[in-house]
Amino acid sequence: MPKCAYACYNKNEEVRMSSSSGGIYSLLAEKILEDGGEVFAACYDRNLEVSYRKINSIDELPDSRGSKYVASHMGNVFQDVLDSLQKGIKVLFVGTPCQCEGLMSFLGKRYDNLVCVDFICHGIPGRIPWRKYLESMKNRGSELVGINMRDKTSGWSKGKFCWKMTDNFGNTTFQPQSENFFMKGFIANIYLRPSCYNCQFKGIERKTDFTLGDYWGVWNIQPEMDDNKGISLVLVHSQKGQKLFDSVSSSIVYTNAFLDKAIKYNSPILSSVKCSDNRKVFYKRINEGEDFIKIIEDLTRISFKDKLKIRIKRSIKKIFKIFNY
Repeated sequence: MPKCAYACYNKNEEVRMSSSSGGIYSLLAEKILEDGGEVFAACYDRNLEVSYRKINSIDELPDSRGSKYVASHMGNVFQDVLDSLQKGIKVLFVGTPCQCEGLMSFLGKRYDNLVCVDFICHGIPGRIPWRKYLESMKNRGSELVGINMRDKTSGWSKGKFCWKMTDNFGNTTFQPQSENFFMKGFIANIYLRPSCYNCQFKGIERKTDFTLGDYWGVWNIQPEMDDNKGISLVLVHSQKGQKLFDSVSSSIVYTNAFLDKAIKYNSPILSSVKCSDNRKVFYKRINEGEDFIKIIEDLTRISFKDKLKIRIKRSIKKIFKIFNY
């Protein structure tokens, strides 16, 4: 089991609102940078591709905040991390569980000056679907140059976040994540990487120092913490991690989390998602040159039968609540 599990958020409102959940990553990264260290994290480039970058100053941190639902270009990041560690530089590396496992395997030994942070991972879409989505948007007259896949303008609780998109004309639009076609395909597990459907790096026990994630379900489990601005679930796995958490704790509102209950709302902690039956269909059609949005629109359309099932389930839940009031 982790050493500690916390429900928490960053006291800095601006940083918290620009983060996916509670803004805890930024505090850990800031501390490393203040100590003369370096941070390695995934950022967007000019083409909205996601690549790893070495961050040397707090001013650069905003580029690394926020969830990016696309596979990142790793480049030579493992070698760059090793070079810094061997020079005695403190390093914070943040990535998916498999990326963190890959780094530690590459390093071959534990370094006292390395802090490794993974996160609760649903799965990672490949880069081809992302490029095709951008292409599809461009063909519709909206060439995207800026994006936030987890904007909190519409809130955070119960997954009410939205996509904030800026086009090449400077226009900014906000779209509920439930209406965004790339998110629809992601949530439906249509184009995750093959390994994500049988992930070997699930579980509570991790070799990393921290696991970060959204504290989904906090509104039911610990509602006093939920103000609709994002709450982090933080699992601390090592003494090194606990020491770093303690060093920034004065900047955090936190309490112990009920991990057993939290897991029920965060199943990707323990288990892989099921591969969609439409995955092969999607790749066949996309490889034949069909439009991304049209394909996802077809594959995620809810049938009348399924809509009826959803309405019945909702009605049953309402009746259950009335009789158990």
